[in-house]
Amino acid sequence: MFRSNGPSGFRIPTPRELAEEYGEPVAEVRDTPAHWLTLFGQQRSDGFLRCLDLNYHADRELVAVVQTSRSGPESHHVRGSSTAEGELRVFLSNSGRRDPDPFRDAFTPGHRRVDICVAGAVTTVEALTSDGCVGAQIPCGSGFLTIATTDALWPVVADLVLRQPTDY
Repeated sequence: MFRSNGPSGFRIPTPRELAEEYGEPVAEVRDTPAHWLTLFGQQRSDGFLRCLDLNYHADRELVAVVQTSRSGPESHHVRGSSTAEGELRVFLSNSGRRDPDPFRDAFTPGHRRVDICVAGAVTTVEALTSDGCVGAQIPCGSGFLTIATTDALWPVVADLVLRQPTDY
């Protein structure tokens, strides 16, 4: 049997290591259902940790993404920023709810107002909707919190807490 652990010296950072490198509070679902599995993801620009994604799965299905993001430093070539539309598109594709080929069919999201609760403070925002799912974004800290999930799970997923890096 052949087994490989990846390139020599390669290791996956722990959630705490990622949160400490990020250095700011990270948003997560307040009351995660017991049967959900949470996986950390990361996005970097020029080596700068720009986004932490908490991907929530139930029965091997992606059911929600909560992203805490910030722009890169002025000195970086790629500054990048997340959008509610971009995260909704990625969620729909990664969860198998929509064909990932952007040329196969047009993406024309609907709009509706939704509430997002962060650490007890409720903010009402304009959200994008498509294929029974919702994507929304609010400013937070030096960046944004972006949520993508199904309509049915919105009340659970849009109730967030901010955890300090040392809480992981």
